[in-house]
Amino acid sequence: MTVSVYNGNPLLKSKGISISWDKEKVEEYVKCSKDPIYFIEKYIKIITVDDGEQPMKLFPYQKKIVQSLHKNRKTAAIICRQAGKTTVVAAFVCWYVIFHEAKTVAILANKAITAREILSRVQFAYERLPNWIQQGVVEWNKGSFILENNSRVLAASTSSSAVRGFSCSMLLLDEYAFVPNTVADEFFASVYPTIASGKESKVAIISTPNGMNHFYKIIKEAESGLNGFTVTKAIWSDVPGRNKKWERDMRATLGDAKFEQEMNCEFVGSSNTLLSSASLRSLVIESPVFESLDSSMRIYENPSPDKNYVITVDVSRGVGGDNTVISVFSIKETPYRLVAQFASNLVNFIELPPVITDIAIKYNNAYVLIESNDLGEAVATSMYMDMEYENLLYSSGHEVSFSARENYGLKTTARTKLVGCNTLKSLLESDQLVVGDSDSILELSNFVRSKGSFAADSGGHDDRVMTLVLFSYLTTQKVFSELTDSSAINKILINKEKDLEFLMKPVGYMSDGIQEDFN
Repeated sequence: MTVSVYNGNPLLKSKGISISWDKEKVEEYVKCSKDPIYFIEKYIKIITVDDGEQPMKLFPYQKKIVQSLHKNRKTAAIICRQAGKTTVVAAFVCWYVIFHEAKTVAILANKAITAREILSRVQFAYERLPNWIQQGVVEWNKGSFILENNSRVLAASTSSSAVRGFSCSMLLLDEYAFVPNTVADEFFASVYPTIASGKESKVAIISTPNGMNHFYKIIKEAESGLNGFTVTKAIWSDVPGRNKKWERDMRATLGDAKFEQEMNCEFVGSSNTLLSSASLRSLVIESPVFESLDSSMRIYENPSPDKNYVITVDVSRGVGGDNTVISVFSIKETPYRLVAQFASNLVNFIELPPVITDIAIKYNNAYVLIESNDLGEAVATSMYMDMEYENLLYSSGHEVSFSARENYGLKTTARTKLVGCNTLKSLLESDQLVVGDSDSILELSNFVRSKGSFAADSGGHDDRVMTLVLFSYLTTQKVFSELTDSSAINKILINKEKDLEFLMKPVGYMSDGIQEDFN
């Protein structure tokens, strides 16, 4: 039978071409449509270095990847280097668009050239299929192709605008750990929610680890059952042909740290992080009991009347850059616990005092310590003057106090930050402070030594961490022991009333106009 070809390519069937079907072909087509592993091993061909073009035989870990992509809506695969992950993903995409109508698959990678490399493997496999399995081709380009069943595949770099305008049925993010933090944040904020909201849409995130970044956060959340991703993993020893000699040779070439990350799929943090890699990996992400639709407010523990709370605040300008963060800590007993957190880069310093006050009142009129650098002092002043909220903490130099005669909040200096950072490290590594917020853990994973201090690694944020640092500094102060004692707090309130009376005493001499009789 002569079959018309697409654009002169003898390996591609053109659209609208009739195929003569018999019972054997129909049964085979149905079998392939139901079982991607069967289809891949029987019909997908790949190029090998030693043997050239060969049928693809899946290793056990590759079958697990295919099964996860087939059965689950969300798959996160941690795969070591040179394990054939690109090839197996390309084979699955090939199966998916042939046997599903009107599906759009977006292949995104940290670089456009990498995404197009995956697409080229899909096209290579497609061209070598029997013409009775192929769908007719409508368009066939280097960056995309469209089939006559209205399914398409496109390739681009991961960005906030990469697939805007497309209703994606499957989103494939390759080497996602190597996408810069800022790009990943923008992508997940603008693109991911639209795709993930579909009832049948699929999301596959596949990468080798690259430190403790956004990919690490996704894996940690998946392992805690928080984001719906099914995790599959393949390390060097899962790849046939790799033995102890191969491991020794590769370790000698890469070094232990690189080997652990790229071949053993360990999330290895920077050697300059405040916390060690082991300590970071031990932090457990918690599921909030409440989370606002925009994720700005997360509550991990509702207020309890028999507990004491303290709040620390890091103030930003609220113009879309850094976040303003309000962190609430339970402090009556150890371990201390982060029980709620508000974070937003859209709330400005004028709008902020009512937000802090509302949270503080709900948490038993908690005492509030605001970092008073820059706009923080104005926020603290407004809380006291405009909101009439009295449970603020003050400072004189480096000492935090209850006295309203001192300065509002605490100005962060090199000294206070160093003490706060060292104390935070001690609290977390001795399990005296529990932090289960995923974004706070991510920031801790990228909080590195910088110019004699600590700050977010390039492209990252440390606003949440700074509220932890501020809290940790507070625990070193004399006032903290009184904050943890309810009876002591009552005494503090009495003393504050005396302070208030002192501040309200009139200045000068007042006469009622009646001459006093001194005789």
